[in-house]
Amino acid sequence: MWVQLAEKAPAKGRAVQVDLANSGWVVVRGKDGEIYVAEDAVPPLRQPLLGSGGSVDGRLLRANCRLFGTRFDLRSGQVQGPWCPGVERGQQPLVQLWLLWFLALLLRHLVKPQPLRVVRSRLHEGRLEVELPPLKRCWDAPLALARWLLVPREAPNWAHAEVELQVLPGKSNEEMEEVKISAVAKGCQAELGKALLRLPRTASAPQMAALVRQCFSPTAAAKGPRVAVWVAQYVQPEARGLGLDQRLFSKILDVLHTRGFDFVLLVVDGRTPQLVAQLQAHYEGQGFVKIAEPNAMGLMRAMLRPVRSAAPSAERATGADAVPVASAFQLAHGYVALPLLQEFVQLLPALRAGRLGVKPGPAQVLLRAMMVLGYVERRADGSVGVIESEELQAWERLLAEPLEPYEVPCLASLPKLLAQRRRRLETQFAKVAALLEGALLTPLLVLLLVARQRGLKELEDQLLLETGLGTDHGGAVQMTTSAPLALQRCQMMLVAVSYAPMLAKFQHVLREEPSWGFQEATELTELHVDRGLNVWGSGLQHQAFFRQLLELLGPLFSGDPQKQPRYVADTGCGDGSLLLQIYDFVRTRTPRGQQLEEFPLTLIGIDLMNEASLRAAKETLRAVPCELLAGDIGQPGAICEELRRRGVDCRQVLHVRSFLDHDRPFLPPQRRPEGARARFVRHHFVESAYLDKAGNLLAAEEVYQSLVEHLQRWAEILNGHGLCMLEAMLLDVPTTRRYFEDNVSFHFDIEAALSRQYLVPAVPFCMALAEAGLFSSLQGWRCFPESGEYCRILTQHLRRQPFRVRLADHRDLDTLESLQTPGPLQVSRAQLEQRLRLAPLGALLAEAADGPLAAIYTTRLPEESLARAEIEQVSQGPVLQIIALMAAPEAPGVGALLRDFVLQLAQVEGGETCIGLSRCGSWAGSGLGMEDYIRRHQSGELCDKVLGFHTQRGAKIVGLAPGARPVDVENQGTAVLIRYQLRGDDEPLGKVPISAPEIEAFIREELALNLQDMTLSLDSLELAQLQSRVERRFGVRLPPEALFSEGGVRGLAEAAARQGGRGQSAPESLDAKSVESFLSEVLGEGEERDSLDLARLQSQLRRRFQVDLGFEELAADRAALTEDMLRARDIHYNKWREAPIGMGSTGIGQSAPWNQKAAPGCACTTYEILKAGSGKAITAGSNPTVHATGVVKETGKKFWSTKDPGQSPFSYEAGRGKVIKGWDQGCLGMQVGEERKITIGGSEGYGAGGFPAWGIPPNATLEFTLECLSV
Repeated sequence: MWVQLAEKAPAKGRAVQVDLANSGWVVVRGKDGEIYVAEDAVPPLRQPLLGSGGSVDGRLLRANCRLFGTRFDLRSGQVQGPWCPGVERGQQPLVQLWLLWFLALLLRHLVKPQPLRVVRSRLHEGRLEVELPPLKRCWDAPLALARWLLVPREAPNWAHAEVELQVLPGKSNEEMEEVKISAVAKGCQAELGKALLRLPRTASAPQMAALVRQCFSPTAAAKGPRVAVWVAQYVQPEARGLGLDQRLFSKILDVLHTRGFDFVLLVVDGRTPQLVAQLQAHYEGQGFVKIAEPNAMGLMRAMLRPVRSAAPSAERATGADAVPVASAFQLAHGYVALPLLQEFVQLLPALRAGRLGVKPGPAQVLLRAMMVLGYVERRADGSVGVIESEELQAWERLLAEPLEPYEVPCLASLPKLLAQRRRRLETQFAKVAALLEGALLTPLLVLLLVARQRGLKELEDQLLLETGLGTDHGGAVQMTTSAPLALQRCQMMLVAVSYAPMLAKFQHVLREEPSWGFQEATELTELHVDRGLNVWGSGLQHQAFFRQLLELLGPLFSGDPQKQPRYVADTGCGDGSLLLQIYDFVRTRTPRGQQLEEFPLTLIGIDLMNEASLRAAKETLRAVPCELLAGDIGQPGAICEELRRRGVDCRQVLHVRSFLDHDRPFLPPQRRPEGARARFVRHHFVESAYLDKAGNLLAAEEVYQSLVEHLQRWAEILNGHGLCMLEAMLLDVPTTRRYFEDNVSFHFDIEAALSRQYLVPAVPFCMALAEAGLFSSLQGWRCFPESGEYCRILTQHLRRQPFRVRLADHRDLDTLESLQTPGPLQVSRAQLEQRLRLAPLGALLAEAADGPLAAIYTTRLPEESLARAEIEQVSQGPVLQIIALMAAPEAPGVGALLRDFVLQLAQVEGGETCIGLSRCGSWAGSGLGMEDYIRRHQSGELCDKVLGFHTQRGAKIVGLAPGARPVDVENQGTAVLIRYQLRGDDEPLGKVPISAPEIEAFIREELALNLQDMTLSLDSLELAQLQSRVERRFGVRLPPEALFSEGGVRGLAEAAARQGGRGQSAPESLDAKSVESFLSEVLGEGEERDSLDLARLQSQLRRRFQVDLGFEELAADRAALTEDMLRARDIHYNKWREAPIGMGSTGIGQSAPWNQKAAPGCACTTYEILKAGSGKAITAGSNPTVHATGVVKETGKKFWSTKDPGQSPFSYEAGRGKVIKGWDQGCLGMQVGEERKITIGGSEGYGAGGFPAWGIPPNATLEFTLECLSV
């Protein structure tokens, strides 16, 4: 019998008691997120689980009997370990303790072990249900008496107990010593927690030394490291929250340090993939580094940490006090965070008492920063609470005496900076140590950069030695090998340090004068920032992103020059460097460059100019045609008028700008958002912090509406070639915390808020553009980072459309009804109301001045399997579903633009997939089975207009959903599940050139045209069919505008050829000259490359030439990099040349069997599906668990199997290079329940080195048989 619970499911790791069918039950949500239900009666005395005689451990999925020590598995109810193992001395009286010992002895020998009764549970229609079996009750009275006598009246409360840590010896032999660290409550000697260590008596094996070198540096294991093993640690559930986990960990490091150990090894609990991921993230925060798998020791889920390092890093400089190369972001975070932390520590007593007593505007900036660091939280009632921890207590001790590294670094400030750093504040917490080091080291590094720029050799040498980036060789200071890359990354600190005057005044701003620096400030009298340092740092940071902007310009300067821009106007041009780069790009990289004499290009620099910036821009642009004028980004109409006055046709202008819209002067909006727009703002601007000039807190609704009105003013003047915009986005608190060490967001957002800049999240920014009628094309925008996990930088080419898009709400019901057309997708008004009620942010309406044009409805789901034709539950979850799209017949193309806009919103929000339940438009009269009909559509034999709307945009048909839409009689109630892959590995590796004559010949063959037929006379169905076939054959999508051009077949082929192709087309040939041209295009002329440059270069190599080089090769000098590119390209070209053309080709010189497929992005890896699955698929970034058996193909020898005795299923992070390439790529797309055989060639397995520890010879071909258990 299934019974529905009235209560909500508990939070992760928590348990609640419920009463069902006159009996008590406990609902537990484990740390893995799964829900378990058990009877609230612990055998044998049936005392409550959450009472004084029992406890529940959501971390280990275990129930404990406090009386007799028995442990029960919450998943099965079975006894774990011995039955009634004995009674530990706690707070019981001695007589009661003797009685319990006696009963435990009887139970252990006379009573059969009794399991805990657990039942099945499920989520049904969004509610939790449990299946209750009939309960047999016996011995109620004797058991009640026993409980009354033996069970204590109150559960022990250790909140105020004094706990001491004891180091106790364990088992010992000649090779190994065991040590137990026990946390004991004084007075009663109850053990609240323990940790177990195994300490080898000799240096570690060579294989372990190799793992240490792999995780840290080649010199880390030079002297034979001593590695201890952290076997286990456990804290009693009732003692959690007292900081015992951290105290035990600190004691572990103390013990290992005193005994001379160098590293500590642990193996993460692997019961569920979710638990593995959570624990690995926790231990990474403690300074542990994951060990790659497979490895020479055969370790799985293992992690390593240096004993003596407070903040270890996978990339290390060589000096004793050297700057960790990978931690430049965190150093800058520490520099900006320290003044806020100092004030936060002073405010802690008031905050704990529920009052703050400081200025609310700057206080919100402070609280948001502390939320990112994990020191405060927003409670359900809206108040702010302190998250107490030993880490926070460490800050209170360390900052008792203030640190003041806050003045713009100069020679006079050096003694003070050195004195601050040499205080050597010690702490055991990795995050605290890293932030402190950043606060004290960052100004020294910036001063080092200044000294290098100004040629101050003596100061440079002193700082190189101080920071560990240089070594003294007989009086001559030489930079370490890691110093150049470290200094390259440290350039991003320049912007952070430029705000030193504002950071130094933070206490004054927070407590006394929030308007300091802004009430009377002008560009000539800025008090809060060192503008020279800021411009220098910004210019260095922006160079890499300028290249993203230039990528969007290529199509604008190709084709007919009379239709191209005649002017490029940069609002906020500064010194004119972006304009100069654009001119050089057009001149050297586009066809327009060969026609500049006939069709000149004039640059227009627009800025709030003072005399200094005017001179700088004139000097930069002296050799190119240019005009300079004064203008304010907030007054585009005035800019347009000035352009007309100078004889400039505004329709011929391409506007550009970079990182300026968030730094515009704030203008109060004319109105505030209401209805769905207000809910949208509240949803996306959680914990935002915006200040006006007076330092007062601005509402997020005001900031959003001000942005919309600002963009509307710009839309009014964009009548020509549009606007290319490069802008930074605001990350929310959880995302900033998650990617803390990956970007500048934490410290940049603090400084932006305090300096009256108005960054907004990516989704509201795109929505504001849409409300202003500005949209980018499908290929007209870029997101950074390219992985798409979040959006920090957004680059777009925007054009004005004759309509706008906004959120719809209940006030638009009449309008939404009017857009419906009769047919199977038409719904009632009540259903429209339900869509708006359950997914209030999911309905978008496109409307022109004369009326509505289209509407799209979406919702969010926890997983794809919950997809329905109508919205049945509250919109919540990571999966976006398109429910319906309705467009007016008189508005062709608006529906497609609305679809693309929804997909863009999902992508910039970090989404992975978007699904929909579509339908077949013409199946009813085809005479085919539906599956056959869909297969023919996919192969291009026929083209279904409804399905083609999705598949031509890149959607994949996943399967059929019988009965999903009963009202669709034409399709017998069956819907078609489609999926858009928003990010991941579905995108092809690259495009390689194909010829227009080749495409033209194919089109003529397909359409049976002779050479005299130069034009196309096709209806829309034939055009769609042709588009599908050309894409399948050449891997290019025919441009829609080319289908209707006057160029006919030849023009269509030329337009397709300009896009490049994929698949079996010949790779582009490379020589030294073309390599140099490519590197100049991607990197510019300089030799210096930061991590962003390397990532972009790697991506471009893969896409254009299908060449895959590692970061070490990419960081080499140009001569070595050119050699590596040519060598790698020759290998790939030879493989391509030997491969036959056809859909069955593996690309490795032979055709794969019909049932084998090439793994994505691999040259010599194929897979065969042995048994189909039906669950969630493995995607990049997911954490699958699989059974695996590996065999060397040449010898037939099995080298590994998770099904062997003592082995367990293997878990890993997919698509991130954590395992060998063939495995990593060959498993992508594998579904839960699927069995797959993967054949991996030597170069994508263990390569020329083989894996001797497992008996794998060099260049061996591997065969893995895998079964996906969970994702």
